[in-house]
Amino acid sequence: MRNIPCQVVIVVFLLLFVAGCAPQNPYESRIKAVTPEQLTSWLMFNTRDLKDDEITEMNMCIGEIKTHLRATRASSEAGIEERLCAELDGKPLKWVFTEGYRLRFESLKAERELHIADLKHKERLRTRPGDTASADYLEHQKDLRRAQIAEFTDKINKAEARYIELLKKFDTSGQDAK
Repeated sequence: MRNIPCQVVIVVFLLLFVAGCAPQNPYESRIKAVTPEQLTSWLMFNTRDLKDDEITEMNMCIGEIKTHLRATRASSEAGIEERLCAELDGKPLKWVFTEGYRLRFESLKAERELHIADLKHKERLRTRPGDTASADYLEHQKDLRRAQIAEFTDKINKAEARYIELLKKFDTSGQDAK
């Protein structure tokens, strides 16, 4: 009977050891990014288990965050990198994905609105009677805008779908961004 407690202790110890050795979900890891160098080092070490397409997607999301930072406050590239670090430091990697897609969705919608406004402007334009070259050119320009609007609508739908998919995957409700 004395061996039973010892066996239980060994089993519990092994379970704890195995659980401690299990790889952590990289999306749950909190980013350490006091400096751009630390961010680069953290990303290289903590994303090594991601698939190539996940790394490509992560880089796109980081690019979207950087673009947003550039648009909100002008500064040098070094200043952008420092602000990026301040934005990412302490947040889980999954936040980069969800925030990147949220920003992508918003920027695509804003750009599509510019194309819609330009199309409305072009639709109000008139050419001189009999000037078929100008009329053809104007119609071609309107067709190009319509195609661009359709392309942006498709991109918006894909970005929104991926954003929703990521929210469900990460079960994110906003508390992780703290």
